[in-house]
Amino acid sequence: MRSAQNNDTQRWIFGQVGAVYTARQKSNARFVDAHEHAGEDFRLVTRPAQNNDTQRWIIMPVGNGSFTIQQLSNGRFVDAHDHAGEDFRLVTRTAQNNDSQRWLIDKV
Repeated sequence: MRSAQNNDTQRWIFGQVGAVYTARQKSNARFVDAHEHAGEDFRLVTRPAQNNDTQRWIIMPVGNGSFTIQQLSNGRFVDAHDHAGEDFRLVTRTAQNNDSQRWLIDKV
């Protein structure tokens, strides 16, 4: 730490890479949230507004037009079961670094 230098050595350029969002279902205005314990398989649900980080999601580009979606409260990534036995449901998981945690976001 230095005292004020009043020059460019103490000025920074920040670039936005990702952003934090909430997601609400249009039909009922409920927010996307996720259980935060294994007993509920960390599955995604919708809930009324809680105004906390369990309903905030970091969306980061990862290349080829795909994104990761990470829960702000615990850093877990949106993922999906890949078989019908689990109804292909959405959950959060620790980083897997594979396509099961990469999402295409379409503008409609």
